[in-house]
Amino acid sequence: SNPPGVTVNLEGPYQLTTTTPADITQELIGTYQVKAEKFGYEHWSSYVTLIPNQPASLRITLTPKTRVKAALRSAILPGWGQFYSGRKGWGYFFATGSLILAAGFVISDLHYSNEYDEFVDVRNDFQAAISIEQKLALKQKMDDEQREAYDAQNLRNTALGIGIAFWAYSMLDN
Repeated sequence: SNPPGVTVNLEGPYQLTTTTPADITQELIGTYQVKAEKFGYEHWSSYVTLIPNQPASLRITLTPKTRVKAALRSAILPGWGQFYSGRKGWGYFFATGSLILAAGFVISDLHYSNEYDEFVDVRNDFQAAISIEQKLALKQKMDDEQREAYDAQNLRNTALGIGIAFWAYSMLDN
């Protein structure tokens, strides 16, 4: 194998695990799924059919895992790149953190939507008012609702910014 020291599992009529380079002297017959893996390299698998009294050789070449591949995975789904790199703890951290931040954004977006709708309702009442007394009474309420909608919008934008920063850090972490 390239590199040497790859763990190889044969699964078929019999099961066998070995480390390369290896010579298998047992008489194996049938079709086997061959799985090869080594830390820091992409997994490899194939099938081989072994026939009695016919020696067979298998050449396994593993591709190294790269930071670019890990970062691209994290760009699609935060934490995926860390799992790919064999850092499961960080993978769980980024995946869970992203879910929590996404939920926070959805909640803050709903809050903003409700606050904005309340502001629009009061603004419409203000615009529909015909007397100065009605307009004066609604002006303070409209200003309060506008401030609450603005605060809710800032909260939503902050939640979005934190989520994007967390996602970007997940990519850079790789």
